[in-house]
Amino acid sequence: MNDKIEREVERLSSQTGINFVKYRRPGLVEKIGNLIGFAGSVRNLLAGCYGILLFIVIVLCVYFILQGMKPLGVGLFFCVGAFFSASAGTALVTMKVAEKAVRDTIGVTVLLLDFSKEVRRDVSDLLKNKPGEGLAPSDLFKGLSFSVFIPAISQAVNNKVVSLLAKSVNFIACNTMYHFTNYLAPQIDKTTDKISGMDTGAEGAFDRSVDDLKYKIEPAADSVIRKIKIPGKLLLTFSIIGLLPILLIIFLLF
Repeated sequence: MNDKIEREVERLSSQTGINFVKYRRPGLVEKIGNLIGFAGSVRNLLAGCYGILLFIVIVLCVYFILQGMKPLGVGLFFCVGAFFSASAGTALVTMKVAEKAVRDTIGVTVLLLDFSKEVRRDVSDLLKNKPGEGLAPSDLFKGLSFSVFIPAISQAVNNKVVSLLAKSVNFIACNTMYHFTNYLAPQIDKTTDKISGMDTGAEGAFDRSVDDLKYKIEPAADSVIRKIKIPGKLLLTFSIIGLLPILLIIFLLF
């Protein structure tokens, strides 16, 4: 997990007094692994994007050699072109993986919503001995997401992806879940009262509110995709603005 998620875990545990980690269930990592199919396609996407861009650079280098370009110019063009291929390829893969990650994480979010209804019953039982105390529904939702589901997503990614790529894929997958959680959590508080140990009807309202949120996940996906794609867009902009002019200068000089 990254620092911002870890800080949220600590804040929620301290604020609510609930150790959300205890709700980690056997088999959850496997379930999530079956839902995030995008993780298994990252290596193929990388090979495809890198391969195509590098092939174009090599073809251009061969063409320049045939046209009589100086060896130094060809060497410089190939080095900068290879760097451009890596940079632009990473950017394109990041954006493609981000979109796939969001679509796959919709299923994980539905699983989290159903899971939160189960845990709500347990929390209500715990609060029966603490009259007057209550738990904000959004805190329950966030606590389960950050303490249970995001670590499970991270483990599922580590099981599917080679270690060289796991860190980058984990960043995308965990941040996707983080954005989904922050988008949906406040909406639960709008439609239901705090969870308590008293039979106030809030528990039934919580379950209905959670079910209603399932219909809001798809509209949220586009917003989350835009946020997750930002690093890829920045890297692609750098590749085009920073590296293509250098390739043009090499071509003109040699």
